[in-house]
Amino acid sequence: TKLTKKIPSVENESAQICQINGQDLNSYDDMVFIEGGVFKMGLDRPIISEDLEGPSKMIAVGSFYLDQTAVTNLEFALFADPHSISEEFRQCGFKRETAALKKYVTDSEKYGWSFVFNDMLTKEQDEKIQQQVAAAPWWLPVEGSYWLFPEGKERPSVFEVSDEIVDPFKVNQSRAYHPVVHVSWNDANAFCKWKGKRLPTEAEWEYAAGGGNKADLFHRNVYPWGNELMPNNEHRANIWQGKFPLENTFQKNSKGDGYPFTSPVKAFPPQNELGLHDMVGNTWEWVADDWTSASKSRESYPEKVKKGGSFLCHESYCFRYRIAARTKTDIESGTSNQGFRCAKDGP
Repeated sequence: TKLTKKIPSVENESAQICQINGQDLNSYDDMVFIEGGVFKMGLDRPIISEDLEGPSKMIAVGSFYLDQTAVTNLEFALFADPHSISEEFRQCGFKRETAALKKYVTDSEKYGWSFVFNDMLTKEQDEKIQQQVAAAPWWLPVEGSYWLFPEGKERPSVFEVSDEIVDPFKVNQSRAYHPVVHVSWNDANAFCKWKGKRLPTEAEWEYAAGGGNKADLFHRNVYPWGNELMPNNEHRANIWQGKFPLENTFQKNSKGDGYPFTSPVKAFPPQNELGLHDMVGNTWEWVADDWTSASKSRESYPEKVKKGGSFLCHESYCFRYRIAARTKTDIESGTSNQGFRCAKDGP
C-alpha cells in the first residue's frame, strides 16, 4: 500500500508550501540579465582530460538572459501535464491559463523506464530489478519512472509527501520546487521552446557560472563562488558527502548539507554575484551544444553536453561540480540527477 498524503490545503500552511528557507518560491521563473563579454573558457591544465576541458580559449558571448534556477517540477508540470498539479499549489500563484493545452510525453515515458540511483529505491524495488549498468552498478533501470514519478509509479509523485519512515524525502514538503529530473535533451529543448526561450550554449552557461563580466574574465575560479569548496565551512552546493556510492553522510549532524538527493532550487544561497542558484551541484544541466570527439561512436544517438555536476558528484569519483567541467549523454536519455534551465537572447 502506498502510504502518502496530500499537503493540507489550509491557509496557515500556505507560507510553508510556497517558501523554503524563508525565500518566496513563486519567483521560480525569474531570469537574470547577463551582459556579454569576452572570457577565457576551459582550462589550460584539464582536470579530467577525457572530458575535453581544455585547452582554454577566448570566447565572445553576447548579452542574454538565464533562468535564475533550474526548471522545477511545478514549472515543468505546467508544460507536460497540468492536471498532475495538486490543488494546494494554487496558493502559490498557480494559474491554469498559463498551462499547456496538450500533454507532453517525455522520452522516459515513451520508453517506459528511466535510470534511478539505487539508494532512492525501496528494498522491494531493488530486489525486482535484474539489470544494471556494468560500469556504474548504482544506476538501475526502473519501469514507470519519469519526471512525475521519479522512483516509479508505486512511489510518491513529486507533489506528494511520503509517510514512509524509510523514505529519504520526508522533509515535510513535496518536491514541487525541486528541479525536474528524468528529462532528456529533447524534453528540455521542447520545454524551453514552449516558454519562448532556448537552452543556453555551453559558452553562455560557463560564462554565467563564472560570474559573467562581474568576475575576472581571464582567470576563472574553480567554483562559481571562488576556489574554496566550503568557505567558512558552509555548504554552497548540493553534492555527495561521505564515501561514494556506499556512504551518504548528508545529515546535518554529520556536517552534511541536509539533502540526500535533490534539494529545492533555492535551498542554497546564490552561488555568484549574478544571483544564480545551483549552477553547480543538485542536478546536471543540459546545454545546446553537440558533443564533439574523435572517439564518438554512436552516430545514431547524437550526444549533447551537460554542465554543473549533481548531488551524486564527489571528488573521489565525479569531480565535475566545477565551472569548466563537462560531460555528455545521448539526447533521449533521462536520469534521476539530470535537469536544465533555459536562456533567452538579450536586447
